Amino acid sequence: MKLTDLKLDSPRNQAMLSVPAEPQYPYGCCLCLTQEDLETLGFEELPPAGSTFKIEAIGVVTSASTEDPDADGDVDSAHVRVQITHLAMEQDSDKNRETARKAKAAKLYGGDTDRDSA
Repeated sequence: MKLTDLKLDSPRNQAMLSVPAEPQYPYGCCLCLTQEDLETLGFEELPPAGSTFKIEAIGVVTSASTEDPDADGDVDSAHVRVQITHLAMEQDSDKNRETARKAKAAKLYGGDTDRDSA
């Protein structure tokens, strides 16, 4: 399965990198999982912010619609709602913990935080 980056290409987002005034990704592309959900998926502890995951899911289309508000015969927008029914998440723990640690340190202290070579 080919992965596609859904990040929004907005000139305003690019100009204001320090203040995310607009969302970086389309509405509905964020999964919010509770502690119970994480436990069901096999996580014993909360993954740190900045961690990346491989996600595999199965979903069912629950709604599909098109709109032609100006009644000119051209479809102006199309929408599909997908209910995720099965989900798997896999974390590369060593790599992600190091990445999250560096990101957190860079945010706190700024600049390059890789001081192992010093």
